[in-house]
Amino acid sequence: NSGVGISMKVFQQNLIKGGTGAEAGSGVSTDFAFDFGYLRKSSKLNFGLSVTNIGPKIAFIDVNQADPAPTNLRLGVNIELFRNEYNRLNVLFL
Repeated sequence: NSGVGISMKVFQQNLIKGGTGAEAGSGVSTDFAFDFGYLRKSSKLNFGLSVTNIGPKIAFIDVNQADPAPTNLRLGVNIELFRNEYNRLNVLFL
């Protein structure tokens, strides 16, 4: 009735070929991130949770100006109110 998922991703971003002014380096970044998900199912109620882009800061030219990856938390609940042979009525909260 429960499920857990974990994934890893590697991504590369290319912004510019070189820095501006006194900056030295390239505008290329290769980074990684993890995702985590959980799903709980019962007869009338389902609950899901996911956290995405868990990882280190993303740096391009200057490591001191690195920014965190956009980490997201998502929650969802699905409630089954009515079900028969031909019809189903659910309420979903995201």
